[in-house]
Amino acid sequence: MIIKEQGIPAGDHSRLALEMCSESKGIGADGLIIARVDPQLEMVFYNRDGSRAPMCGNGIRCFAVFCIKEGITRKRKFKIKTMAGIMEAEIKDRSNDLEAEINMGPPGPAASHGSMEKKEFLFYKKLKVSTGEIYVRTLFMGTLHTVIWAEEYPMDELKRLCAEICSHPAFPEKTNVDIVKIIDRKTLEMFTYERGAGFTPACGTGACAAVAAGIAEGKIENKVDVFLPGGKLHIEQRKNKEIFMKGPAVFIACGLYRRDTNDTRLHGGADHTV
Repeated sequence: MIIKEQGIPAGDHSRLALEMCSESKGIGADGLIIARVDPQLEMVFYNRDGSRAPMCGNGIRCFAVFCIKEGITRKRKFKIKTMAGIMEAEIKDRSNDLEAEINMGPPGPAASHGSMEKKEFLFYKKLKVSTGEIYVRTLFMGTLHTVIWAEEYPMDELKRLCAEICSHPAFPEKTNVDIVKIIDRKTLEMFTYERGAGFTPACGTGACAAVAAGIAEGKIENKVDVFLPGGKLHIEQRKNKEIFMKGPAVFIACGLYRRDTNDTRLHGGADHTV
């Protein structure tokens, strides 16, 4: 969901995200994006649990297309401020809609935690989990991601361990967990357990992280199609190790969201255009 900042009152935006993203009390979503235009174009992202996140790959594609459709910018190539830095978006025509290509920048090293072994931008560690030990690699790709190759462990075990790995003491601020299956050197399948959201249909930063890790370990080429439960993304590593993500952003609905006028925690009743 995306809301223009000028359309909402000042207050606890974290609580607003928690409320609106709830399927039982709100609309239901993996996150809330607030579009800020002053002093510069900025994507302010909240997870469904109300926590702030530095970036959201799927979110920034939706945000970029939203800015075009809402007339926030007329440029087809423009910059977007995020907590993870300045991202450059390019809007391209698609058969029935628009798609966005985002320069996500180069992968960066995660903050070193304990005895993690560092190789370039990747940190490696054997984590002690409830079923024994599991070998992971962690990096920063707009936000923190931990990548696990599916062929290394039974899939059922990996799905059960995602929440445990996400909240593992090795990651004080938690980590997103990407389970990745290599189909061939140009194709990946994956799913992500996101901190603050749980299992999601797709994760753009996760797809970028998986490709960056795969290239660094010599497992895949630099142009890869990534298939997620919610669809396909094309990820490409270009000069200076910059990662480009391209994929669709499809408009679903718009409307007014009315907050509970009887809940004083919500600073009074208000309608928000979504």
